[in-house]
Amino acid sequence: MKPMCPYTAGCPFFVQNIPGSARAVAILRRRYCLSNHAECARKQVRDLLGPSFVPVNLYPTDSCWADSIIEAEQEKASGPAG
Repeated sequence: MKPMCPYTAGCPFFVQNIPGSARAVAILRRRYCLSNHAECARKQVRDLLGPSFVPVNLYPTDSCWADSIIEAEQEKASGPAG
């Protein structure tokens, strides 16, 4: 079994009641928080940018949104093109 995500103790997705199907949320927690946390969109944003950049409503499966957050922040950091 893979280790649990190191961020579960403070992750809103893991510790709070999430709207929606309790069964679906349990499946996502099991898949992302308890085993495949490297694939979690929340963890990817946090690892690259820090916890303040992770939207509360970002689901572990929101990889497209995570990619756009990361890309936007990296563009800001690199300054204007030209």
